[in-house]
Amino acid sequence: MGFPPSRFLWRGGASDLEGFQTQALRHYSPAPVFYSAYSAYSLPNLLRFLQFRDQLAEAVSNSSQ
Repeated sequence: MGFPPSRFLWRGGASDLEGFQTQALRHYSPAPVFYSAYSAYSLPNLLRFLQFRDQLAEAVSNSSQ
């Protein structure tokens, strides 16, 4: 409630960026707890793992055709 109007999440979603930022800051409150499913890994490592997973899935998909 109170956010500027938008259409979908992409293609014209948040056209009033300053309005969204202002509203988000107005309703901001720090999280009392934080959960990380992969706390032993850094973000760059996780991104590399995901890239490898996607490349492997593509290679497997292409080899079965």
